[in-house]
Amino acid sequence: MTRTNVVIGDHSFMPPRLHQPPPDAVVRALVRAGVSMPTALAMEWYKAVEILELLRNERLASQPLSAPAARDTI
Repeated sequence: MTRTNVVIGDHSFMPPRLHQPPPDAVVRALVRAGVSMPTALAMEWYKAVEILELLRNERLASQPLSAPAARDTI
């Protein structure tokens, strides 16, 4: 779908794009992460994916590093 300029009087502008919510899988993941359903649905899809990645990275960063298991020690 292509966007065309709208002309009103002497002014020409591009109408705003219609909001497209994120894919269902991304919305479900955001809700599981604690984001409310209305907030998840109101996000643009690219921002929803970005926030989901940030939440995942934060969760991974907050996990303590485990010490490697000692093998075949005397």
